[in-house]
Amino acid sequence: TTETGWDSLSDPGGEAAQAAVLSNTYLAQFKRGWRYTFIYELKDEEGGPGHQGLFAGDRPKTAAVYIHNMTAILADDAPLSHPGRLAFTIRTGARTVHDLLLEKSNGEFDLVIWNERRTGSDTVSVHFAEPQPVLEIFDIAEGSAPRQQVPHAAQIALRLTDHAFIIRIPQQGHPSSP
Repeated sequence: TTETGWDSLSDPGGEAAQAAVLSNTYLAQFKRGWRYTFIYELKDEEGGPGHQGLFAGDRPKTAAVYIHNMTAILADDAPLSHPGRLAFTIRTGARTVHDLLLEKSNGEFDLVIWNERRTGSDTVSVHFAEPQPVLEIFDIAEGSAPRQQVPHAAQIALRLTDHAFIIRIPQQGHPSSP
C-alpha cells in the first residue's frame, strides 16, 4: 500500500479508531503477503491540514503506541533455520476475527488474533493439539510485556474488541538463536 491512514479528528472514532484501523491494516496486509504498507503520515499536518499522523506534535498518538507495542512483541532479528509446526484451532462465530501465526528464529510461535469490530466484542477460544508448557498473552493496547501467563494449557479464551492480542507459545527442544 503506498498510502493509508485515518484522520484522528475528522474520521469517526478519534485516536482509538485510528489505532485499531492502522494496526489491523498492517496485520491484514502482511497476512495477504503485502511486503510494504506506508502510513500517511508521521506527524499531523506534515503533508496537509489533516490529522492522519502517528504523532500530534511530539506526543505519540494511540496508533503509534499500538504499532510500537506490536512490533516490539513480534520483533526478531535472526532468520528461521528450521520451521516448525503448531496445530491449533480457533473457535468463534464472528467473521470479523482474523489470525496470523508467526514463528521466531528461537522456535517460539506468536499467534496474532485480532478483531475488526467497530463496537462490542467477541470471545474466541483457541485450542492447541497438545497442552503447552506456558502461554504468554500480550495485548498491544496495554504494552509490550505479557499481561498474563497461563501454565500447562491446551486452550485459552480471549475477549477481543477492536485490536490485536498475541499468544506466545514457546517450543521446547528447538535450537535457540545466538
